Amino acid sequence: MERLTLVEIRFAKLEEASKIMEFIKNHWSKNHVFSYRKEVLDFQYLDKYNQRYNIVLGLENNIIQSILGFTLLSQYDDNLEINKDLWFGIWKSIKPTFGLVLIKFLLETLKPKSIGNAGLSEHGIKYYKLFLYDKIEPLKHFYIKNDKKNIFYIADFASSPSICNLKNINFT
Repeated sequence: MERLTLVEIRFAKLEEASKIMEFIKNHWSKNHVFSYRKEVLDFQYLDKYNQRYNIVLGLENNIIQSILGFTLLSQYDDNLEINKDLWFGIWKSIKPTFGLVLIKFLLETLKPKSIGNAGLSEHGIKYYKLFLYDKIEPLKHFYIKNDKKNIFYIADFASSPSICNLKNINFT
């Protein structure tokens, strides 16, 4: 007899935080901050307005197989239309096809006006191009060096390429 598989794609419920954290721990990294700090997960994805986590779940027989986190910019700016501008976040799928289904569900449900993402892998870029995103480019990094400091604990200016020196630019 063939076993029936129940598949469900939906937004994460408030009471599912521990299941999400466990999934991230087991399938992403036990050291990922979302796997052990609920307050950080809440800061990034808890949606008080919609009473859910802004994470799309792909479940098979009630077990998480995929997650796709997203941030609604309207959470941080009251002048923005609710649920219309978003940034994709953590995305992990045990089953490859589930990952695409989560994106499709999110786009069809929210119908966002704008979408952003940072930190895409080469693998992720291929999937986003399937949705006809034509403006996928590498993120450009910029910085302004503090010339009054001599010791830097994070920045390594000796090995970083100098793109531009602001002192040599005429802004007028």
